[in-house]
Amino acid sequence: MLGLVAEKRARKREEEARRREEEARRKRRDLKILAGVLVVCAGVITVGALTEDDESAAPAASASAAAVSGAQPGSPAPVGVQPVVTATASISPSASAVRPSSAAPTRSATPSPKPTTTTKPMPTADDEEAAAEVDPRYATCAKAIAAGHGPYYRGEDPEYFWYRDRDKDGVVCE
Repeated sequence: MLGLVAEKRARKREEEARRREEEARRKRRDLKILAGVLVVCAGVITVGALTEDDESAAPAASASAAAVSGAQPGSPAPVGVQPVVTATASISPSASAVRPSSAAPTRSATPSPKPTTTTKPMPTADDEEAAAEVDPRYATCAKAIAAGHGPYYRGEDPEYFWYRDRDKDGVVCE
């Protein structure tokens, strides 16, 4: 009888050890996946930082072409000679600062588009009249209806967004 109890306890201990081992394997796998994702993100950030500065890449590319061809710096590269620009980056343990090394960045094939700014049109008399037509805001639909306001329709009345449309039919304060 004691032998059976001892066997049960031994099996339980083995099962518990297997379960802990499997859990540790899963955690290591998850950490490896997370580390891979972080490395990819750091690479994307580094490449983005290297390609942002197009103006500083032009002198480095022409100097590299001059060194390859033996021509004077500043002179155009001979036909058939492509400048080779290499860049290396170090990944620091700090996630807030990924800095490229002092090597010259590569030039992107197409220039980045310039940001455009849009301006808001000046309010017209119609806009001011529409703003004057907005009903006062009440705490509940019941109070708005008691004051003689409503119903408000989705897409037509700005007051619609002030109150809850419980039946989701596009009308509040019915």
